Amino acid sequence: MSRAKTGKSRRKGRFFPFLIGFLLGAAAGGAVGLLLAPRSGAESRHLLSENLNQRREGASKVVNETRHQAQKNSGDLLSQVQERWSLLLGALQAGKQAAREKHQELRQKQSAPKGGKA
Repeated sequence: MSRAKTGKSRRKGRFFPFLIGFLLGAAAGGAVGLLLAPRSGAESRHLLSENLNQRREGASKVVNETRHQAQKNSGDLLSQVQERWSLLLGALQAGKQAAREKHQELRQKQSAPKGGKA
């Protein structure tokens, strides 16, 4: 199960840089296309400005969604760590209690009168 999660996170780790590269490439391609189009300079600048604003909004949306997902994942991770820590503390307490009981049992056996000698 751990391996499946690791593989999944690796794929996610590869996707985010790809997405950023894709968005930057699309923005650059759009800008070059607009600059080389047979339009007036003012019209090209206006279209370029609109295109950049749309890309900025799209990138902002991706960043916000990614941030939200990261916060959710970190919250999930924190709760898992807290749960495991609690289990570990419980196991330590149980081990300490068992050691105390065994120690007490051995002390009682040592202090008990021995039956064959006078």
